[in-house]
Amino acid sequence: MNPERQAGNHASAARELAKALEGVSARLDAIDMEEAALARRGRLTWRLTWALFSVVVLVVALLAYGGNVAQCRSSDRVRAEQTALWERTLPHIVNNAGTPAGKAALAKLRRQVAADFAPRDCYALHA
Repeated sequence: MNPERQAGNHASAARELAKALEGVSARLDAIDMEEAALARRGRLTWRLTWALFSVVVLVVALLAYGGNVAQCRSSDRVRAEQTALWERTLPHIVNNAGTPAGKAALAKLRRQVAADFAPRDCYALHA
């Protein structure tokens, strides 16, 4: 083969190789851009997951707090009913309720019932 023809073949091969390398380089750039976009989406997904988790925890906490307060207030209503029941029943239980000793015993029992069945401050208890 003559040297000129051989040099032409080498130059042609070098041009083809340069074109191929440019194509590979462009494809690698595209892959890098896709990878960066995926990383951004991944970070966004992670942030959204944490935000959703935080909202769920907050809602559960609020529901638990509201449930505790509602249950406490319901218990207050039951305690008020119990107090009313005791107030109606105590005079019949205490012997000689009309005497000073009977009145003192009745007063003592009423204080005990008032202390035992006193309403609670539900918001302070569950704050």
